[in-house]
Amino acid sequence: MHPSMNKKALLKGKAALSIVLLIDFVVVMITGILLYLHTGPHNVGKLHTISGFLMGVLVTIHIILNFKLLMGEITGKIEIRIKK
Repeated sequence: MHPSMNKKALLKGKAALSIVLLIDFVVVMITGILLYLHTGPHNVGKLHTISGFLMGVLVTIHIILNFKLLMGEITGKIEIRIKK
């Protein structure tokens, strides 16, 4: 397999992970608000708990996949620039 194909697959995987993580964040946020307001269906607490555990797993995977970049940002060896 060509090395660039592997990088493309990794980038697609990271993008998919970020999207799922964003969706899960929204679920946790909404169910948390519903729990705080004591409204919504009776099983919202269970959904909130499951989504919270899923978020923990997804964040762990996200950090592992981006560890090198994260450490570079922390140590100042990498500077992130966004093109406009």
